[in-house]
Amino acid sequence: MTPADFIPLETNARRRHRRRRSSGEMRIYFISAGGRIKIGSSVNPEVRVADIQSILPDPLTVIAIVPGTRAFERAIHRRLKHKRTRGEWFIDCDEVRRSISSIVEMGPSAIGLGAMPESQPREIGAPKACSQDGAVVSLARLLHPMSRRAIDRLAAEAGVSPRIALRAASAIAVSADNYFRLCCAMGFDPVTRMRDEPRPVGRFDADMLSLGMRLARRLYGHTMRQAASSMHSSASGVCRLESGLQVSISTIINACFYIGVHPFDYLVMAPVSRETGH
Repeated sequence: MTPADFIPLETNARRRHRRRRSSGEMRIYFISAGGRIKIGSSVNPEVRVADIQSILPDPLTVIAIVPGTRAFERAIHRRLKHKRTRGEWFIDCDEVRRSISSIVEMGPSAIGLGAMPESQPREIGAPKACSQDGAVVSLARLLHPMSRRAIDRLAAEAGVSPRIALRAASAIAVSADNYFRLCCAMGFDPVTRMRDEPRPVGRFDADMLSLGMRLARRLYGHTMRQAASSMHSSASGVCRLESGLQVSISTIINACFYIGVHPFDYLVMAPVSRETGH
């Protein structure tokens, strides 16, 4: 048997994965190998686990697979960050195992979260292509019920045009700079997707994020494909991000999580004049 004999099997598996991807629901998987536990998410965790097994020498054991979202996955990562070894891998210990058991039994409430949000806001009626970016949709859910006057006032505070704010309220993608400006003025945390106090508005430095991504990937010793796997993105998305090209808001947030910083850390505040204080 030659390596060519395996190509149709792999191709068919990936073809089935692509067919399910458009209609499948996100699930969170917990797998163990070599004294570590990986906590990840995928619309087809069975195929994802098979892909991981193909690059690891140790046999994988599936601990559990539960319904979830990427926000839920990130919340689990934050809860267990003191047990993290790298990326999505954690120490295989009693504490992590107990946390997984609680999550399987209780769902998001096991880590202090409410019910998982719906994947799309029914009241907005956003285009299908835009509604796939959960970060954009989450902000739109807050903006959409606001009056036109309130949106105009928020746009002025964020330093964006009212047209941009209206696009965001309709779950239509805007630039990263405009998105994070609106988040600051609204008091919306794009990582936890929860309301907080409004914060000073700053300019999002995409060039600094590109540099941070390149440095983090070099530090981890990851290829673009490996980094993309950790970010639940694509290698082309990582390439675009490192080249300073436009990517989705969710890709930016996942990249910041990969680097280990909050997106707000890349906001550049305008210098304050000593004479006017503004």
